[in-house]
Amino acid sequence: GFFAAASPGAGAGGEAPGPYTVVRDGTKIGPARDPTARTLGELRRGEAVRIVEVASSRSGRVRGRIESPVAGWISLVDTRSGRRWAEPAVSDPPAKPQAEGE
Repeated sequence: GFFAAASPGAGAGGEAPGPYTVVRDGTKIGPARDPTARTLGELRRGEAVRIVEVASSRSGRVRGRIESPVAGWISLVDTRSGRRWAEPAVSDPPAKPQAEGE
């Protein structure tokens, strides 16, 4: 196949499922992993999306599957050129677990 599926938690090209922020206006949402497929919509810079699956192509493009605002695939990063469409969202540090008995 053209794409290699990433193992859960260890994303292709260093990318992993989770919250992302779109960093490029006009990021296209496609119906398939193939970045040349027709588009279902576009995202604007600053929009938050949740990547639920990551896959990479032989061309170096890393794609992420989203379920909202529409179900489809977006490009995350081109590992050859360094061009990026979305980056992992900065998350708050996890809360400290409470000690037993509190």
